[in-house]
Amino acid sequence: MRRAVPGLMIALTLGVAASRAGAPADPTQPPVGRTTAVTPAPRLAARPVAPRLPRVTSILLNRQGASSAFIDGRLQRVGDRLAGGELLTRIDAQSVTVAGAHGEQRLWLLADVATPAPRGTPPSSLPPPPQASVEVAGSKTP
Repeated sequence: MRRAVPGLMIALTLGVAASRAGAPADPTQPPVGRTTAVTPAPRLAARPVAPRLPRVTSILLNRQGASSAFIDGRLQRVGDRLAGGELLTRIDAQSVTVAGAHGEQRLWLLADVATPAPRGTPPSSLPPPPQASVEVAGSKTP
């Protein structure tokens, strides 16, 4: 048992000496006395963000009165201004036409596509709404 006491005393003495010398250096830091210049990452140029198009979810046609459409969850009629500032100019069975900063656009019912409407063009001569296609076993079907 006497042999264990001197070994313990030596260990304690070395531990106290090590603690006075300071904590070990952080291995993730550069060595003391050496500095490195940190260059910031280059900023990417901001891309212009396309404005979000209003979404038409329902069209209510009235043969005797004003037709209306649900656009972005609100009931709108011809002549109303949408939340983005666009003016609702026309409502037909499959789409609505809005006029805004980017000219006239035709918004299709339940489609995420807008088609620029040429001025003075009747609705029947505009292209039909896009059709979804489904690929089944290697063949495309509309």
